[in-house]
Amino acid sequence: MSKEIYCDYCQKQIKVRDDLITSTMVLEVVPFHEGCYGSNIKGARTLFVSNEPINGLAGNFTAVISLILAALWPLFAEGMLKWAFLLALVPVGYRIYSYVKFERHLEK
Repeated sequence: MSKEIYCDYCQKQIKVRDDLITSTMVLEVVPFHEGCYGSNIKGARTLFVSNEPINGLAGNFTAVISLILAALWPLFAEGMLKWAFLLALVPVGYRIYSYVKFERHLEK
């Protein structure tokens, strides 16, 4: 569409949504080509690099489960623990941010 998305690893343009993998690095969402992510980033689980893609089936599933947990948590928690539901909204926020910043600008 209007915004060009570049792979954080190889610095080449990502043109199609199916070739895009988004992941977190130091709390920032970064885009990768599917090949760059699979061969160089995947498996690098550290404090600053998440091994799980934000977009795709696994990311969508995590966001839905987190949203359900966030909706149900205040019903069963007592006192100050009711506010812990906000932590469950973090994956949902990452998923929405990934879509708005990267995915919606690419062709399907």
